[in-house]
Amino acid sequence: MYDMWIGKLFENLIPVLQKFHHLFFGMRHHIHVMEVGGQEPYRTRNSAANVAFIADPPGAVVHRLRDALEKSSVLWTSGAELALQPHLGSFKHLHERAFGTVYHAEVRIDFHHWEVWLDDFNDGDSKRKVSHACQGPYCINLCFVQIDEIAQRYGNAITDHIEHWVAKGGMQPGSEMSSPA
Repeated sequence: MYDMWIGKLFENLIPVLQKFHHLFFGMRHHIHVMEVGGQEPYRTRNSAANVAFIADPPGAVVHRLRDALEKSSVLWTSGAELALQPHLGSFKHLHERAFGTVYHAEVRIDFHHWEVWLDDFNDGDSKRKVSHACQGPYCINLCFVQIDEIAQRYGNAITDHIEHWVAKGGMQPGSEMSSPA
């Protein structure tokens, strides 16, 4: 499943994220893999793998994640979550009124199906806004057209966030960083 489409999804999302690097400083990004068990409200999540990156080539990040997964105990058929958790630091051009941005992309795998979830544009509301991008049965892969659509939607959410805060003149000095997470 990883080689068929999950790795390709992350390989397409990473350059979308990296194209915003020239606007921010203090960036750090991770892809976390969590092994998931149980049912809500008693669901447990155990860290299985983690890959950190900033300007690394997307193929190298995906390869390192693949290596980390091979060393982990993740059982794809029993539940796992893979989450791209970027942090774009502080916006360079607004100084003390700077804002940051964090927009997640997640793949959730259960016993018989998978789902892709994306953070949506957030105007500074304290609640994270997440929406379902697509889903499928365990035996069906995400297609390249869907991967491209997800990458486009992901980039649009980050662009909307930047445009919103630039239009507002940034954050008030002393306020917390803007982040949907």
